[in-house]
Amino acid sequence: MAATVDAASGGRLELGLGAGWYEAEARAFGYPFPSAAARIARLDETLRILRARHTASPRIPLWVGGGGERGTLRLVARHADACNLIAHDPATVARKLAVLRQHCAREGRDYAAIRKSVHAFVILLAPGEELDAATRGRGPVGLEAVRRSNLTGTPAEVAAQLRALLAAGADYFILYFRTGLADGSALRRFAAEVMPQFATTEVPDCAVGTAHAGPGDPPSPCSRAPRAGDGEPQLHKVVKGTPQSHGLSQSHQGPPSRACGTAQGG
Repeated sequence: MAATVDAASGGRLELGLGAGWYEAEARAFGYPFPSAAARIARLDETLRILRARHTASPRIPLWVGGGGERGTLRLVARHADACNLIAHDPATVARKLAVLRQHCAREGRDYAAIRKSVHAFVILLAPGEELDAATRGRGPVGLEAVRRSNLTGTPAEVAAQLRALLAAGADYFILYFRTGLADGSALRRFAAEVMPQFATTEVPDCAVGTAHAGPGDPPSPCSRAPRAGDGEPQLHKVVKGTPQSHGLSQSHQGPPSRACGTAQGG
């Protein structure tokens, strides 16, 4: 199926896998939920099979989601083109990436060849809005706990937190906006006030009514997807699993000529 999607999309697929973490969801669907060790072993086997089966060049990039330091990050070093960590503080990101670097050394893998993504939650405040008001009605969660588990504040404050994560070693972001999503206000402010603060490589936005080249058509700028490791780091975001990308232009709603999905593991 992955090869079919990749071929149909002109090489735009990036495939994300994880060992699974949400036991209640698995049970609700009637799926077994074995031990973490068993799930990691299954993920290892799946990644091996995918690597063996998909040998075309350029190959489908494999993402591994999760930050387990003994198991998941070892599999990133062994098989993956990108990892996706759920973390909000630079110290955690730096520690996990240091572990990944050690696994790469043991596996004979080039650490620099792996994309380091951070999956973070964002509460972008409107002008004059207070965090307490923005998070009211979200249950008995204290503001300090909200700050510890989210990137919060004004556009300038969120940008500073993103820079700290970049300094810790991240080079890609998948962001989930907790507020201002229904009316798009948070996304528009993020595009207008946060994105311009980051130097990025311009990429064609192939998800907004751009027809891909067909037989006999001239090559499209999106006819060959950038792969993990191509070019310079860019600031990307994925909202509720829908890939989105922002270059210096403030366009959004679409990946940089690729489709990307990640699943979290332990």
